[in-house]
Amino acid sequence: MPAQHPTPYDDGELYDSLFDSHHDDLPYWLAFAREGRGPFLDLACGTGRVLMPLLEAGLDGDGLDASKAMLARCSVKARETGKSPALVQGDMCEFRMPRKYARIFCAFNAFAHVLETDAQIAALACVREHLSENGAFAIDLGFPRPEVWSAKPDQRVLEGEFTHPSRPTRLYLFDRRRMDPLAQTQHSQIEIEERDLHGGLLRTHVSHTVLRWTHKLELELLFRAAGYRRWEIHSGFEREPLTPAAQQMIAVAWR
Repeated sequence: MPAQHPTPYDDGELYDSLFDSHHDDLPYWLAFAREGRGPFLDLACGTGRVLMPLLEAGLDGDGLDASKAMLARCSVKARETGKSPALVQGDMCEFRMPRKYARIFCAFNAFAHVLETDAQIAALACVREHLSENGAFAIDLGFPRPEVWSAKPDQRVLEGEFTHPSRPTRLYLFDRRRMDPLAQTQHSQIEIEERDLHGGLLRTHVSHTVLRWTHKLELELLFRAAGYRRWEIHSGFEREPLTPAAQQMIAVAWR
């Protein structure tokens, strides 16, 4: 088999250098997990960016992720804070956890890595099987605005600048995107440059990923096909109404 391209999730420490300080969504996930009054599951938990703060807040939860490297990083964090969640490496389309959960969530657009409709339905059905009675699943997805599809292909776009947490350097995250409107997919070449404080290039990490964009009505059909009894879809963490200018969808579906 040909070698796979590197992914953004092969280096948990590098991932944390970019995103571990992203806290905007944490109040929402904390409130959502608390509402359940029972255990929670962080689906695609990665290095524990959301999982660890919720555990440190006294909640009972576990994590599942497809990446061995990300889970290894999450495991180190758990040990350092004296936490012992079940951390399972697995595919969100066919996972098995040791118990059921009052709340399950998939943060930070991670569900977009499920590329096929049948796989999306399988993932949602698997989540539903792991929900306790009256349990709920929440998902954070990017919203496919028209300008997403009309973007110039392969244009190198600076997505963010970050201060390295342990070195006197800066990190620059670039994305080269090619859109496939028929498949509703985005093929990205991600370049992370580390530069010294004078702008000198020290190293570059190049990886590739594919994301599936899902529309609102399509998401409703997916929930229906997977057996959920009701759902709500908003445009942000304050439950704002969804509008054409929205940049994300926050959906909650009940078992």
